[in-house]
Amino acid sequence: ATSAAQVKYAFDNMEDARARFARILETWPADTDVGTAKLYLQTFRALDDQAGLDAALPKLKTQVAEAAAKATDAKTKESLAKGLEQLNMLEIEGAFNQAMRQLDAGQFVQAGAEFEAFVARHGSNPNVPLALFNGAIAYEKANQLDKAAALREQLLAKYPDSKEAEATMPVLAALRARQGKKD
Repeated sequence: ATSAAQVKYAFDNMEDARARFARILETWPADTDVGTAKLYLQTFRALDDQAGLDAALPKLKTQVAEAAAKATDAKTKESLAKGLEQLNMLEIEGAFNQAMRQLDAGQFVQAGAEFEAFVARHGSNPNVPLALFNGAIAYEKANQLDKAAALREQLLAKYPDSKEAEATMPVLAALRARQGKKD
């Protein structure tokens, strides 16, 4: 079943591949590997179906978690736990990418809020400095200068050695000057 789904995927028949991967994941959740789950999720990206992807990922995580809870074999439990961890990472990546899409689409207030939410939920993620940096850009483009400055200050305070902090210092100074602040 996996090979047939992979063939459909390879020949760019994404809808059929998605349906096949979904059946595999629903029928044999304890026996499927993370690669199958990733290909399933990639079919949503290939079809530019963000809403479908946003719905599929939590459902898939639930299926894997339930299979892990039911598994009796230690190796299977370990494999499913690793798969769940990778799905969590995909979900985090998806949250960051959602904020980027909003920024690119000119939805600056929403993007700023999404970047702030990303930082709040995923404080240990290596993309946090970039999220703060991009959130500040979004708020500045939305003319919410105080919020932009606050994110830049947070970036400098918490991640002073990041490459984003290096670029933030002169931008923050220029922003403060525009606001008439001399700090």
